[in-house]
Amino acid sequence: MTRVWKISALVRFGLLSACTITGPTFTPLENVGSQRGVIYVYRPSNYDMGLMSALISLDGKPVASLENGGYVAVPVTPGEHTVTQKWKAGILGNADLEGDTTAVVIDVKSSDASYISLTSSSARVRVNQSNAVKLHWQLNKVSADQALPEISQCRKVEAL
Repeated sequence: MTRVWKISALVRFGLLSACTITGPTFTPLENVGSQRGVIYVYRPSNYDMGLMSALISLDGKPVASLENGGYVAVPVTPGEHTVTQKWKAGILGNADLEGDTTAVVIDVKSSDASYISLTSSSARVRVNQSNAVKLHWQLNKVSADQALPEISQCRKVEAL
């Protein structure tokens, strides 16, 4: 029994290690230029929906697959941009989640940084005399004051 437990623990550790992001921690994007801005989309590390990949698009074009605790920096022209997110459920699969999309519109200024946070949560709910889990997620435009402490804990993901 002890040997089975040790092997099980080793396999679990390996699976969890494979899901971690290994890029460098947050550093502001340099050399953006005075005629461009930058959008940072980040996903603070969270247990809820942590094994799922968040597919991020900018103005309808895919830019990144964000894992739990990751961020992407995208230089953009000034003006209004739409950032969208949908889920890729991975090995477990979940067609219900994969069809849902969330979006936020952001107005980017020249030489300015804009921050968007993807947050997720879950709550246990009672449905037909049994327990279920209700999932909630959203993209939020956040101030630099809020974003910088959160994004500093995230690791960089290269844009697609």
